[in-house]
Amino acid sequence: MSNSKSFLVPRDNNAFLLFPPNERFETLVETNASTLAKYPSWLQRLRTRARQEAIEEIRAYDRWCNPYLPDVGEPVSLDSGVWIVGGHQPELFHPGVWFKNFLLNRIALKSSPIAQSYLPLHVIIDHDLSKADSIRTVYENDGKLSQRINHLPLRGSELAPLPWDSAHLAPETLPRWQEIIDTISKDCGQQGWEPLIKTFSSSLKKYVEHRLSVGDAFSLLRREVEFASGVRNQEVRMSQLCSRSAFGEFVFRCLMQSQELVEAYNFCRREFRQQRKIRNEAQPVPELQKKDGWIELPFWIYRRRSPSEAVQSEHYRNKLWFQQSVSGSFLANAPSLEASIRLRIPEVTNLEDTTSCWETWNEQGLCIRPRALMTTLYLRYVLGDIFVHGIGGAVYDAVTEEIAVRLWGLRPPRMLVASATLHLPIGSREPTITVDEDHLATQLRWLRSSPEKFLDVNVPEERALMEQHMELVSNVPTGASKSSWHHRMSQLRTTIRETVRSKESSLRAASSLLIQQRQQKAVCISREYSFAVFSHRDVAHRLSCIASQSYAEMEESVGK
Repeated sequence: MSNSKSFLVPRDNNAFLLFPPNERFETLVETNASTLAKYPSWLQRLRTRARQEAIEEIRAYDRWCNPYLPDVGEPVSLDSGVWIVGGHQPELFHPGVWFKNFLLNRIALKSSPIAQSYLPLHVIIDHDLSKADSIRTVYENDGKLSQRINHLPLRGSELAPLPWDSAHLAPETLPRWQEIIDTISKDCGQQGWEPLIKTFSSSLKKYVEHRLSVGDAFSLLRREVEFASGVRNQEVRMSQLCSRSAFGEFVFRCLMQSQELVEAYNFCRREFRQQRKIRNEAQPVPELQKKDGWIELPFWIYRRRSPSEAVQSEHYRNKLWFQQSVSGSFLANAPSLEASIRLRIPEVTNLEDTTSCWETWNEQGLCIRPRALMTTLYLRYVLGDIFVHGIGGAVYDAVTEEIAVRLWGLRPPRMLVASATLHLPIGSREPTITVDEDHLATQLRWLRSSPEKFLDVNVPEERALMEQHMELVSNVPTGASKSSWHHRMSQLRTTIRETVRSKESSLRAASSLLIQQRQQKAVCISREYSFAVFSHRDVAHRLSCIASQSYAEMEESVGK
């Protein structure tokens, strides 16, 4: 594997991870420019077209955002220089994920006047499933902190998750949204701040009233907060990029090399699993299968759903299957002739001839989307100059890099890995006891196995019990008399346990209190709380400071 690194999640409050360390950003830019310039001519042409189409889609997305976010941004041109690309699902993620957006913005702002300009682009991965349908808050009850799970009304309880772009908000859920906002506000108010979701609640309610997709609504909410915080990245939905001919050519090129792609994908997956001794079959990704003459490809397929449509089976995301037979080549959402979506692939001699077919499929509402590894392969190798990854994606992208090497002989462009940890601003809970946890665990273990260790020899009654125990241990009989010895020992141990019961109660009380303190600490220092439950000014200020600090450390590496 070309990338066998592991990245440690920052645990301390306001701590961050930025990899590679001690290297200037402009050095990464120069290295990647040299790498990308050596890519084959077909990929160079594809990169040019992908960017031209992306520019059009960025502008289209800005126009769509404009009624909700006036003065959405500056016009974008192909002269924007270096594309720094990041992306994530449009969920209400924790601030450590959001850090990437603040970092993108900081890098673009700090670009040297004599250097190339930077285009910071956030890609909304809106074809993933809308499974993140709850956010946690902290509330206090009887002096103890607890977590509350607030379930968001994204879909009916009887429905499985749809892709973010096909799950739509419903105006009839407005009362439930108000209840959730009120609950979150009450919980956060106990600790002394107004949550972001309350501050921007009027916008969220407007998105619900307008039946926006959940992905669009959450993206607009986040972007509105970013604008208010001085973060002005460009944005585009992945679904927009996938609707264009450059991505269509990327898919058709994969179809033309389907056997090689599947073999490379599965081989690199197995190698990664062996190196890291992974046993879970779903990690890092499931193996691609073959069935009844069909082969599974690393893409999804589904039919786009409008807000007014009832949910149908075709609206659910399914694996993409490919078949070549005497009757032609086909794509389907199941390895069967009875698949609910079945597409005949036209015979073409030139990949550029696939444009009209791809446009037709899109007009029919058909969505062919990349799975995780293929998403970053497209964004890293086709669209961007530098990709900014989170920790999980960066680890798994070692597989992506090996696939690109085996399939197309491509040296991977270098990437940034960025993450941060922000704790909720909850008042510190000082421990009421301080104890050696290992010693306490040993004491409790001895209570179960050797209660005589807790007898006090300075107390006559307890000293007598100790002496009786030592006498029995020193004179273990054999033969028939051993049964009587066991009976006497059992009675003695029962008496000893009764004698030391108060000491046992004290130890167990200390253990219980220690567990409570550990639980209270875990509640306070979790990094998984949604950005929506933080105070707007607090979370934006801290992320801006961390982004500035991390970028400054990159720049200070000059000469090291």
